[in-house]
Amino acid sequence: LVMHQLAETHRTGQLQTYHSDRPVASGQVRRFESRYVPLEGGRTLALVRDVTETHLLEQRFRTMADGTPIGIFTTDAKGLCDYTNPAWQALYGLTAEESLGTGWARTLLPEDRSAVYTGWQRSMETRQPFEMEFRVQPPGGPVRRVWAQAQPILRPDGSVRAHVGAVVDVTQAHELAEARQAQAVAEESGRRQRAFL
Repeated sequence: LVMHQLAETHRTGQLQTYHSDRPVASGQVRRFESRYVPLEGGRTLALVRDVTETHLLEQRFRTMADGTPIGIFTTDAKGLCDYTNPAWQALYGLTAEESLGTGWARTLLPEDRSAVYTGWQRSMETRQPFEMEFRVQPPGGPVRRVWAQAQPILRPDGSVRAHVGAVVDVTQAHELAEARQAQAVAEESGRRQRAFL
């Protein structure tokens, strides 16, 4: 397996990253990340580190996120979606696979797309939280109004390593607010009409 990974590194000429579970001297199975960098003359720089604790934390996070009724998502360093929980998928009407990368963006209403892209790009550049309300339309479903918030996770050097965010359906809250406003207008109109009469 390692020889295949090394061959792939030199075939592509690019850094390659692999994860594997291996037993250690204590008999415990640990997760390792191996990075291979191709060098001149067919040589390879290999960097291996134990990522077991990080892997366990990610598993706990995803187990917790899978059970929450709020839409949860994470992105990679480039801001591309790499995880969504079932509540998020139900809200957007997409499968886990369809939501990855920029797949979720196809549900954005065209009128809101530019503002969402601009807001997300600004968040990536400034490393500030992303907060925005916008509309989505799941395939074959009604338009929904959502509130999204994402927090950047920074590396020690200050660059963005990932984002973790939440999305909430605020459609009903807007409908209630509009209904209350319409009722208030109707009551005021009725009051003026009675006063006129």
